[in-house]
Amino acid sequence: MGIRISWSIYEQVFLLDMLQKILIGQLDRKQAIKDISGELRELAIQAGLKIDDKYRNENGIAMQL
Repeated sequence: MGIRISWSIYEQVFLLDMLQKILIGQLDRKQAIKDISGELRELAIQAGLKIDDKYRNENGIAMQL
């Protein structure tokens, strides 16, 4: 099992923003989950974090939403 990394305030705000867009119909939930996961994983890589395949994956994002 990997190390759990807490959600930053920026990740939380991003997730909330995307959730609001899903709820008002601007985004499809399934596509949004895929996009959120990809974006957060890419940001972590750019920040120099070593991530595994479970870090902010689509299943985890779906549970957060």
